[in-house]
Amino acid sequence: MKKPISIPVGPKKAAPQKTKSPRGERDGTLRKSAATVIELGDNCEKCKFYLPSTLQTEGACRRYPPTPVATMQGITNVFPGMQSVGWCGEFKDKIAN
Repeated sequence: MKKPISIPVGPKKAAPQKTKSPRGERDGTLRKSAATVIELGDNCEKCKFYLPSTLQTEGACRRYPPTPVATMQGITNVFPGMQSVGWCGEFKDKIAN
């Protein structure tokens, strides 16, 4: 019986860093995945795609075009509502170019 041959598909990925908790209490970071590290404080409020509303804790994410939504009055387009302390994997700092 022949042994199966393993063919490498791409470069080896680095092993993920380990932390004591999901919030990364030791080094002040939040682990989203093995490849992505999000600094605590990198939230919607500091993102260039976030548009705050009149409420201080809420706003809209303008990263992508609005989504059509059916309402009683017809179809309207809306941007996703976000809390200022929310975050996602597509954060872009307002200050950075």
